[in-house]
Amino acid sequence: MALSRALYALPIALPLAVMVRVLATMTVVPGPFIDDADLRGLYTLQNGTTIPILKGLYGVPGLDDAITQVAITFCQLIFHDDQRMWWQCVVFLTDYAGLTALWMLESLRTANRGTFFQT
Repeated sequence: MALSRALYALPIALPLAVMVRVLATMTVVPGPFIDDADLRGLYTLQNGTTIPILKGLYGVPGLDDAITQVAITFCQLIFHDDQRMWWQCVVFLTDYAGLTALWMLESLRTANRGTFFQT
């Protein structure tokens, strides 16, 4: 029973494995850059222009810190300053969309009724 269910999940599990691998490598390049920009409170472009980073959006310290780091990460999509990081942001968004689509398809299966996967 479990083997047949695993075989049915294979078309969804294989792309998911590839997407998770790509998502896991996303933090390697921008990690130090994000920490530096967050620490200084400034996003510095390659031409020397500095952009201040809003650090207190909601007034909740943990949430504000998380939102700040996400905003710094996706600044590349706006400013297009570093080609590699821009592509990493685009790949992250497309993989996240794929993961969301797979999650939604999984929630439709009758085997997942009443489980965490049914949203």
